Amino acid sequence: MSTDTAATRNPIVTLIQALRVYQWSKNLILFAALLFAQEVFNVDKLLTSLLAFVVFCLAASATY
Repeated sequence: MSTDTAATRNPIVTLIQALRVYQWSKNLILFAALLFAQEVFNVDKLLTSLLAFVVFCLAASATY
């Protein structure tokens, strides 16, 4: 019998599980466009892609 409930778990572990970090890898495809366009070192486009990555990850985590 396991006593590992949400009330007894470490809050950081619970938060990471709620964020579903393991699902974020599919959002890395956003950076493929930069790679194929050879714009990886373009700071403006890199920041835009990074922002899109964060938004996609947050949206994916919020739906569960």
